[in-house]
Amino acid sequence: MKITGNIPEIIEYVRAHPGCSMSAIIKDLGIKKVSVAPALTNLIKDGRLARNHPSNAFRYFYATPEPKPAPKKRTNGDEVNPLTKMFNEHLASVRGGRASA
Repeated sequence: MKITGNIPEIIEYVRAHPGCSMSAIIKDLGIKKVSVAPALTNLIKDGRLARNHPSNAFRYFYATPEPKPAPKKRTNGDEVNPLTKMFNEHLASVRGGRASA
C-alpha cells in the first residue's frame, strides 16, 4: 500500500495506543471519519494493523507483518514437477502413447 495522507499518523497512533477504537483515533488525531475508516480497512488488509471486536466495538492493534517468502526458483529449467510428470505418463497410457512427458 502506498503511504500517503494520514496513514503514517494512524499507524503511529495505533502503535502507541494498542486496543484503541476508531472514535478515539478520530477524536485524538482530528481526522474525519471518511478518511480514517478506509485507511483502517486498507491497513488491516495489508496486515499492518489487526483488529478484534469484543462486544461489537472494534479495537485496533499494530501488527508486524510477516515477511512473504521469496518465490522458489528452479535451478534447472528442464525440471518438471513430479506430479505433472506422473499425470503426463498416465495420460499417455490412456491415449495410447500419443502424449509425451
